[in-house]
Amino acid sequence: MPVFVQLFYTNSMSGAFNRIKDTKTLNNILTCLQEKGAKILDIKVSMGMKEGGVKAGVIYLIIYEANSPIKCT
Repeated sequence: MPVFVQLFYTNSMSGAFNRIKDTKTLNNILTCLQEKGAKILDIKVSMGMKEGGVKAGVIYLIIYEANSPIKCT
């Protein structure tokens, strides 16, 4: 079965993330993918900060198997 990715990005002007909101959004995306037949293989997380430390961001890369790409936003 082919492997695809789904990206989810959050950012924060203060550098503090809303873990409750991010967790809910991530779980909603995972549920959507699974309900549409995807098998979740892995989730990679990367964090970065804009120079000067004013704006930070987190990127979630969801790797999944499915018959075709699935759109979940």
